[in-house]
Order: sequence, then structure tokens, then C-alpha cells
Amino acid sequence: MVGDGVRVAVVGAGIGGLTAAIAIARSGAHVDVFEQAPQLAPVGASLALGPNATRLLDALDLRDPIRSVGVRAEAVELVRWDDGRVLLRTELGAGAESYFGAPPLDFLRADLHGVLLSSLPQATVELDAQVTRVDQAEDGVTLRFADG
Repeated sequence: MVGDGVRVAVVGAGIGGLTAAIAIARSGAHVDVFEQAPQLAPVGASLALGPNATRLLDALDLRDPIRSVGVRAEAVELVRWDDGRVLLRTELGAGAESYFGAPPLDFLRADLHGVLLSSLPQATVELDAQVTRVDQAEDGVTLRFADG
């Protein structure tokens, strides 16, 4: 566990930034997340996470929330662009989940983002905060922001 009083800045409130912030906050640090966008809008379409990624989210105690918004991929098919003919089909589903210890899941990006945002303990998310520079010293760092 990280000692009391430790503050960590995470730059970016996307899927990676929020996941990192959750892990850091659960270690005992206070986390501030800085996002340059003026609002967290539902952008992007679908997102597929393989078993290695979903296993890590399970380790952050997010198994139930991510499975409530994700869909387990039963197979992946590669199809020919011009006629739709299946070139390759790889079975996933229960077999992949059993083998890898976690499922491959498909998400609507906004749904996964929402789960991560709502699971972020003890953190501040500051919007419209574009970090332009990070100055490092022996006792910590200073973030510099764009005027705005």
C-alpha cells in the first residue's frame, strides 16, 4: 500500500487513464485525473478486450460491473471484403474463458467508460484541463496547464 498523503496525477480520462487511476487509488494514494476535453462524451463505437485485459479488470474487483455491460465474444470471423465469405473462424466463448481464466468481452466504449468512471474511488476528475508540461523535482512534479 502507498502511504497516506501520496498524491498521483493521471493525465487523460480515457479507458487507460481511468483504469490506472482505479488501480493507483486502491493502493492508497489520492488520485487527480486531468482530462483536456470539456466534457466526458460517449465517443467511439465498440471495443474488444481480450482475456488478459479482462483478467486485470477482474483483479480490480470489476468483474461484475464489466460483465454487466460487456458481451462475451463467442467467435471471431475474418470475412472477405467483397463477397462476405468467411475466410477464418476462431471459436472463443466458454472454451477461451476456461483456458485463459477470463473471457474476451466486447463493449460499447461509452458503457465501459461509465463503469470505470463510477468505480473510481477517492479521486478527482478535472475536465477542460490540458496538461502542456510536467516539471519534475526531487520532491515531486508540477503540472502546467493551457490557459483556458
